[in-house]
Amino acid sequence: MKSRRAGQGPRLSIPDEVRRFVLTSIASVPHLEALLLFHRDPQAWRDGVAVAKALYVTEPKAIGVLEDLHAAALLDVDPGPPMRFRLDPGSVELPEIIRLVALAYANDVVGMTHLIHDAAGKNAMRFAAAFKLKKSDV
Repeated sequence: MKSRRAGQGPRLSIPDEVRRFVLTSIASVPHLEALLLFHRDPQAWRDGVAVAKALYVTEPKAIGVLEDLHAAALLDVDPGPPMRFRLDPGSVELPEIIRLVALAYANDVVGMTHLIHDAAGKNAMRFAAAFKLKKSDV
């Protein structure tokens, strides 16, 4: 019988729609956590300072995450100053998929984190492979 470490439960299956959303729209765990922060209070406008504090990252990192989420059409932007963001109210489907993502993250943090890291690692390897020289190129 295989033993489990304390606090480890069974791995849950991540629903396909959540998997697709994460693979196409979420670049890192801070991106996911920022999106979930906005999901908890969709009408709230937040700037880089507030998001940096909530995620325990630097302000430049938080602003980069917010800009990425805006570029992915997940956040609305008020150019300010200061530049502020909120969940994009234009999408009818967005609140439901984010609710499912939040549920999956709450139920399987490790699985969701692995999904994000695996996707990021594969993208990085594809990017690096694009610059590899073949012997015939030299």
